[in-house]
Amino acid sequence: MNPTVERYLERAVSGVAVSDRADAARELRGAIEDDVHDRMDAGLTEDAAVTTVLEDFGDPLDIAARYRSTPLGLISSARYSAWRTLVRLLLGIVVPLVAGTILIIEIDQGASLAGLLWAVTVAVVETVVHVTFWTTLVFVGVDRWAPPPTKTTVPWSVAYLPQVSTGPQVGPIEAILWAGSALLGIAFVVGQRFVSPLSDSEGPIPILAPSEWDLWWPVVIGVLAATAVTAILVGVRGRWTTGLIHVTVALNLALAVPVLWLLGSGRALNPAFTDSLGPAVADLGWDMGATPGDALTAVLIVLVSVSLVWELASAAAQSHRVRLKKIDNEWKDENR
Repeated sequence: MNPTVERYLERAVSGVAVSDRADAARELRGAIEDDVHDRMDAGLTEDAAVTTVLEDFGDPLDIAARYRSTPLGLISSARYSAWRTLVRLLLGIVVPLVAGTILIIEIDQGASLAGLLWAVTVAVVETVVHVTFWTTLVFVGVDRWAPPPTKTTVPWSVAYLPQVSTGPQVGPIEAILWAGSALLGIAFVVGQRFVSPLSDSEGPIPILAPSEWDLWWPVVIGVLAATAVTAILVGVRGRWTTGLIHVTVALNLALAVPVLWLLGSGRALNPAFTDSLGPAVADLGWDMGATPGDALTAVLIVLVSVSLVWELASAAAQSHRVRLKKIDNEWKDENR
């Protein structure tokens, strides 16, 4: 099958329920193949026939809407794709800006660690709700007062299709960077005992709490080592599999959950380090209400939380692509 058709099908069935995806892909593929053959019989080359047929079919996201078992709801199918794209764009820009701004304001006002985290969480939830609600309301109003055109003013083109995913692929550079970041994490956990930005009469002050070397820091090192091994395995295979995705999710949770718990309970950072941090940053003009230790802890919690959400979302996207590829391969096997 032409790779452009594969990209179109992947895009079109992405919005269809998993239980209906195989049937939708089979029906759509058959319709496309029939039209392509007719165009080729009329004298067009395969590539020209594919381009013409797909552009006649239109935006694959609109095709997906037709296969849904429920209507799209308040927003017409003609504008649904634009609404979804705009909401995702706004959330990706506005939410981090609001979270960062609230974090800085709360630190400046001297809020406690719990107060910092609560304020950021509430701000993020409210921002997501407001962005989604008001954007949807605008589209609903436009749909009511300016009915969507029966034909889009800008024709859809195959150039808008994303590149096809074949597994999906994982390049050697990506695998090396992934494994390298895990090894750097191990180097930090071990090395911060001997190299630190702060020191006293006894030498460098460790950043992480020495009391947690009985259990949690060895666990963190073990998880990071397993992550490096997983990265190498993924790089050797050159693609994601369902099993490797599950292992990656488990490792991300095994790393982030204990670290977040240690940070939230005040057990992650060395008290001697945070106590020495205050005088050190005071010389730099620190005049915020919160202590530098609380501010550092809050920032680390936000960073670890964002990283965890990002990794879980990435794993979900990879799993989605793997399922699509599996469905496509099953359909091809049935029709050989």
